[in-house]
Amino acid sequence: MAGSSIETACVQFGAVDGGLKGKIRKLHDDGIITQSLADWAQELREIRVDAAHQAERESVITKEDAEQAVYFAEMLFTYLYKLPKMIEERRKKS
Repeated sequence: MAGSSIETACVQFGAVDGGLKGKIRKLHDDGIITQSLADWAQELREIRVDAAHQAERESVITKEDAEQAVYFAEMLFTYLYKLPKMIEERRKKS
């Protein structure tokens, strides 16, 4: 679910083509997210792929993996949606 939510956010910010990997790259290339966020997102994407193909890859998705995915989604949403508004409100007070 975290991966799907992140993919939806990417689309809302104009990254509509390709899979999650391409959408993340587009957000970075367009200067919407930092390199660090893009790198973190790619790690999450790999967890998502492993989860989708767990049986055939013999990989194990841990509780920690799931918690990290949710935590990343929260941080990305803060960066994309909340932080710009917080900065705008702060600037209005200055």
